[in-house]
Amino acid sequence: MDDIVTNISKVKEDIIGLRHHDLTCMGQSLENFKETIASLSKLIAHDVTKISLMLGSPPYPDIETLKSLFSPMIPRLCLLQNTLEQTPKVGGRTLYKQYYQGVCSIVESVEEFCKQVIAFQSYPRSEGMKLLRTAQALENCDQIVNIPLKPAEIVRKKIQDETDLIRDAFEELCSVESARSDGELSDASDDGDEFEQPIPSLSSRHREILPYCLALVKVGLGMLKKLSQAIKRSGRSEKLEEVEELDKIGEMCSLVTSTVDDFVIAAEPPLSYEALKEAASELSKKYLEVLNIVPACHFSTEDDENWVQILRTAVDHNFKKIKENRCVA
Repeated sequence: MDDIVTNISKVKEDIIGLRHHDLTCMGQSLENFKETIASLSKLIAHDVTKISLMLGSPPYPDIETLKSLFSPMIPRLCLLQNTLEQTPKVGGRTLYKQYYQGVCSIVESVEEFCKQVIAFQSYPRSEGMKLLRTAQALENCDQIVNIPLKPAEIVRKKIQDETDLIRDAFEELCSVESARSDGELSDASDDGDEFEQPIPSLSSRHREILPYCLALVKVGLGMLKKLSQAIKRSGRSEKLEEVEELDKIGEMCSLVTSTVDDFVIAAEPPLSYEALKEAASELSKKYLEVLNIVPACHFSTEDDENWVQILRTAVDHNFKKIKENRCVA
């Protein structure tokens, strides 16, 4: 069985190496690509289920039988790798990343399942079954089948994921404002853990600047919501240029999210005004980079120009207020 694990691990390493693979395939359709991935994933899920059932009750398979059951998985994983390498260019980078992550998850869970089966041999059968878990491998096979096929749908899902992360950051900053405004958690409790560190309270100037910090983060929520709506309404992927445009929007939204995280950290106590100003400047730049290209995108209409201008004004206003209010920690 060790050679089986070695072969699966080799395939895994080869697939991981495809993270930044250049998309050059022009001949395969997205429909055929997805059908091939789905078929291979279902076959692998069937293999995992079959092995698990055979190990669930006597007569238990011997080591040679197990090797014969695992052997078909190796070429199927190799075919998954080859299919991933042939991802149609028209699918775009965002779609490729979704399938790349899905294929990586499948091969990693199959590798782990194989190791569990080997460990199973060293335990009494009743104990071994407790170690054997097939759910993750089956779940990964199922998830890749359900990845949206249209690039516009995948980019919208990516934007929704980024929106959820920004919402978490916004709520975190809201909790800082509400807790400190209510006078909560400003100091470690007298009867608490002796190693508990006091939580810095907000100065009055810090409280004055927090609403503008919150408003600046909220711009991101509004921008991503409007982008998602615009792409749902008018997003197309018939031409390679349209797909590349959608990919670019998706990547820029990811950069916005990471910059929001940095800004929220800078806005929490103990406050460094210079760090906050720098983070606010960087976040404003990221917002404007997105807003400035939206009017020229294929999915943009005159209605979109209205919210773009409103959000531009909001960025400028809140960043200006943060710069003007030289709060002291």
